[in-house]
Amino acid sequence: MTAHFISLNCASCGGILEVYDDMERFACGYCGTDIAVQRQDGTTMLIGANKAADLRLKEEAQSLSKRREVMLNDKIERQTWGYLIGAVLLLVGFFVVRSYGFVMGLSVLMAGILTISKAILADVRM
Repeated sequence: MTAHFISLNCASCGGILEVYDDMERFACGYCGTDIAVQRQDGTTMLIGANKAADLRLKEEAQSLSKRREVMLNDKIERQTWGYLIGAVLLLVGFFVVRSYGFVMGLSVLMAGILTISKAILADVRM
């Protein structure tokens, strides 16, 4: 069984390096530069390890930024629905108190107040 490798040049000194399938990081045998192997869409590149770490951090930061944006949008949507449902419950509770009875209407009013307060507290929590 033969090992699969490709020959690439060191980015620092230009020396010919054999990069095997299982290699992720190594030092150049000619100049000693710390090199990271980056594989993406069938392409293999050699980059300095510090640059690889910077790229990885940048990708993580972008991923976290997108995740934060999604979470903020979800929070706004939950709050909007909370306020809307709470207002409807308050309105229904008011009419129930006036038409059917105090205890039943008060229960619906309390449900509306709790729903709105939960929407407000969701804002404080995040």
